[in-house]
Amino acid sequence: MKTADPTYPRLSRRLFLAAAVSLPSLALAHEDHSAADIIADAEVESFDGTSLILSVSIFNLAPHAVTLFSIAAPGAAATEAIFLTIDGGGQAKTRVALSFEGDVPGIFTAVLDFGEDGQGPVLVMP
Repeated sequence: MKTADPTYPRLSRRLFLAAAVSLPSLALAHEDHSAADIIADAEVESFDGTSLILSVSIFNLAPHAVTLFSIAAPGAAATEAIFLTIDGGGQAKTRVALSFEGDVPGIFTAVLDFGEDGQGPVLVMP
């Protein structure tokens, strides 16, 4: 006579049916909730040695809207809150002033902060 080992869980029909019914709904719950799919480009509008003004173009390739909260660069003072919302599949443009403690680096990477949707780099060449 065979007996089942009580320490080893057995896949019952009920467990199999419950998993089959709930897995599609769990997968749909996380649809479109990934990191932002952003393309950004920065152009320097003006530059005076210790500060610069950037024109940042942002393309949102994701199906949901994202909000740009701030832009940070190494050695630069923090920018004020931007709160620029870019619709899914849309684009936007903003101007940002960055003030550096010393001279502006020749080439640097600024970081775009999209809050819970993540962060993205943009290359800046003054």
